[in-house]
Amino acid sequence: MIRDDIKAAQIAAMKAGDKESRNAISLMQAAIKNRDIEARTGKAPDDDDALVVEVLQKMVKQRRESIAMYETGGRQELADAERAEVAVIERFLPAQMDEEQTTAAILAIKAELGAEGMKDMGRVMAELKARHASELDMSKASGLVKAALAYCRTGASPLSPPACGRGRGRAPSPASAALLLARSSLRRKAYGSSAFPMRRS
Repeated sequence: MIRDDIKAAQIAAMKAGDKESRNAISLMQAAIKNRDIEARTGKAPDDDDALVVEVLQKMVKQRRESIAMYETGGRQELADAERAEVAVIERFLPAQMDEEQTTAAILAIKAELGAEGMKDMGRVMAELKARHASELDMSKASGLVKAALAYCRTGASPLSPPACGRGRGRAPSPASAALLLARSSLRRKAYGSSAFPMRRS
């Protein structure tokens, strides 16, 4: 269990005199304890590791936001301190999916569910979370899901052929997914940061 790994790391940091790690781990344990208290009155994940990962992902997100603000404000020393905490926290998180891996997962789920547009976003997000919640930032993934499903409405997708519509319920093979992602990368270079440039009316 991740919770046990964190406790073991705290003991190791104390023995080694690693103050930086010890302080970061103490913050992690406090955040997890607060989440445990909340879970007593609300719904908690069935898997304890899922609960811990949820807490740690939130901590990483908060610190990355702080890093951006500190760097904008010229407070590099504070940004570096936040970045050091992120490095400690991420030691206990599963390997995170990058944008291309997330996009491939979304395409596969969309095809399997026969998702046809934005009305299916809830179903796609729910399935993505069920399969990969511990491996990705769901807030970032929602933007990729939204962009992918938007093109189910227009029928014009930079990923050709578009994985939309019922009757196209088979997930793409790894080779097909790689081809789709290569095309997506080329479109990003042409249109900027978005893999799914919106069509002008």
